[in-house]
Amino acid sequence: GDWRNPEEVVVDDLALARRLLATIDNLPAQTGYALKPSVYLYGFSRGAQLAHRFTFFYPERVERVVALSAGTYTLPLRQLDVNCEGRTQSLKLPYGVGDMGKRLGRPLSRTKLRHVDFWIGVGGADNRAGDVPRSWDSVMGPTRVERARQFQSALQTVGVQSTLTIYPGVGHEISPLMRASAIAFLRADSVKKPISRAPLY
Repeated sequence: GDWRNPEEVVVDDLALARRLLATIDNLPAQTGYALKPSVYLYGFSRGAQLAHRFTFFYPERVERVVALSAGTYTLPLRQLDVNCEGRTQSLKLPYGVGDMGKRLGRPLSRTKLRHVDFWIGVGGADNRAGDVPRSWDSVMGPTRVERARQFQSALQTVGVQSTLTIYPGVGHEISPLMRASAIAFLRADSVKKPISRAPLY
């Protein structure tokens, strides 16, 4: 569908998430291997959008997420403070999870989401406002870099382990260093670390 149209993004990602879940569920029968109940997800750009939204829809089925250079994010929030003015803005899908219960049949489980580790990466030069849909601007800023920062901040606000790394000089691509960092994150031991704000590189 039209990746700039918020309503089409919701419809597409709900459908794609169900298809991805069915694919994961069918893997043991197709491969003959017993698999862990939770998976690791790795997505770039539009794939990063689906990876993190799938995780919000089915957090019990995900252990780790690599989200690289997403153009838009869904915040794990039902509402957002507006410019520190004491007013709040309702956040429905795909901006937030305010109507997820209605759309999916169940609301976001923050308890289950807290068992997932997120690693978010974005190129420091991947900051052209014209490359992303404008309708997300008021919620998370006009560029991929600003949106990645807002997403990580929202994850940490609800107690979800997350790391954000910004790669200077990298545009809308997966650099060798980004790929190596993502793979290292996925291979790391599963010991949970205290949530802390990681330095930005």
